Amino acid sequence: MAKDPFDIDEILSEIHQRKARENNNSAENGSFNIDKKSEEKVENKDVAEDVKNELLARANAEKEAKRKMREAHAEEERQKDEQEKQRIAEEKVRQAREMARIQEEEQKKKEAERRQMLEERRLAAEKAQREALERAKKAQDEQSLYVDEEMFEKNENKKRKKGKNKKNGEDMVDINSFSDEKPRFSQTKKGKIVISVICVVLAVLIAVGVGAWATVNSKLNKITNDGGTKANSVEEYTGMDKLVEKNFDKMIYENGNVSSLKNMVKDWYENGEPVSSSRVLNVLLVGEDSEGDLDSETRADSAIIASINVDTKKIILTSVLRDSYAYWQTKDGEGSFGKINGATSTSGMDSYIETVERLYKINIDNYVRVNFTSFEKIIDKLGGVTINMSKAEVNEINSHPKRYNYPDKIVASGKYTYDEEEGRYTTPIKLDGAQALAYCRIRKIDGDDVRANRQKTVLMTVFKGLEQSTISTFLSAVNTMTDYVRTGYSTKEIVSLGKYALSNGWLNYEIEANTVPCEECRKGGTFHNTWMWKVDYPKCAYELQMKLYGKSNITLADNRPKFDEIAF
Repeated sequence: MAKDPFDIDEILSEIHQRKARENNNSAENGSFNIDKKSEEKVENKDVAEDVKNELLARANAEKEAKRKMREAHAEEERQKDEQEKQRIAEEKVRQAREMARIQEEEQKKKEAERRQMLEERRLAAEKAQREALERAKKAQDEQSLYVDEEMFEKNENKKRKKGKNKKNGEDMVDINSFSDEKPRFSQTKKGKIVISVICVVLAVLIAVGVGAWATVNSKLNKITNDGGTKANSVEEYTGMDKLVEKNFDKMIYENGNVSSLKNMVKDWYENGEPVSSSRVLNVLLVGEDSEGDLDSETRADSAIIASINVDTKKIILTSVLRDSYAYWQTKDGEGSFGKINGATSTSGMDSYIETVERLYKINIDNYVRVNFTSFEKIIDKLGGVTINMSKAEVNEINSHPKRYNYPDKIVASGKYTYDEEEGRYTTPIKLDGAQALAYCRIRKIDGDDVRANRQKTVLMTVFKGLEQSTISTFLSAVNTMTDYVRTGYSTKEIVSLGKYALSNGWLNYEIEANTVPCEECRKGGTFHNTWMWKVDYPKCAYELQMKLYGKSNITLADNRPKFDEIAF
């Protein structure tokens, strides 16, 4: 059994033994004997003091021992913590390496699947193209797709003998007068798609509809540019299979040292050349919201660039805001400043196209001019269109009938519900032609950009109606539209492009809406007593190139001028 270091009896015994040894040593050394009683008294006093000192010494020794034990235990725990931290760190490294290995394997697997998918798509596209070409060749062999030029001329001469209706030196041929010919191809599903593609070019949007090629061909001769010359700024269409790019290698550097907004806009107009790619077709749709003659130069009320990208399989419809402050070259070679839509009325369509090209640095391949009055009549022939309208839009038209040429009052019979896509409360309302045209003209409750979106909405709804219409309704609508459409394309070019579009599946392309200038590149206000958009053309041109082509030749300045603060 272990001894208790603080046992008093044990301590006394040890002290007595020690004292005895000391006394013996003193006697041996000749120490004097003292009185026994005094000796006991001294001895007891010494013993008590010794006990006290011994207890204190042992207590201190025990404390020191415990302290050392605690330090030893703490060191042991610290070493265990260090070892655990090292183990955890090594485990994390191992897990990270394992995760990286798994992600690398998954990435390789996804890349292999992507390559396989692309290969399958390529093979499917090649197969579809071969089948489409075979069908086209078969139809051509049956003389159903194209009308023999000699026979067509004979038919034209025969019609001319019956009578001509001339306007501005052009023959006006009623498309319905061909209805008795009843070409076989027009009754097929393929024939309807071909006519849809032709309408794409004419209206610069995917107008999926139905109709007859031979009958529409006579009307195309009226609206196309067969009898004249092509717009100078428009290059000939040569196909989109082979990649041919222009000016992407010629970098355009923004000039950051400009003294005024005029200087900034003109400098950018003259800086560099527009880019182009054979894989992207840009057609400019110019809409005129007036009673003017399309053959005369009038102000462009709206413009949409339809960009067909055969690589991304997208059709991007970009509205060009008409109130954008711009610079353009006039017919006499002088420069002019003002709203961009003024370029048409002062200098002609070529000047307007060139202005859009040089300010946004993209090539415009061709154009189509449309008077929106035609859509009022087409909509009536289609039985109206259904548009999601807000209460503010309905009240604007109903409260200002004179402003919108006195359309019938619009009645909203349904409940206004929140449209998440549009971010507002709307209700579907069926509109006739005059009401739909009034809807396109609304500007007082918002701005030019929203007005452009309304026009795109009506256009897309009209073309959807054409898709679902009967052949006779479609022919009647086309006959109406041809009086209000002009294009730089010739009939042969439209047919060639329509065939190409059909073979390459343009009808299945995704359609995306866009606006220039974008919100961050424009600031509206009244300047010199006229409401206009100040435009950051360099940044906007860069963004548009990236959206249409996926790359740009524009380098923006490091210290860019603040377009919204710079004075005129």
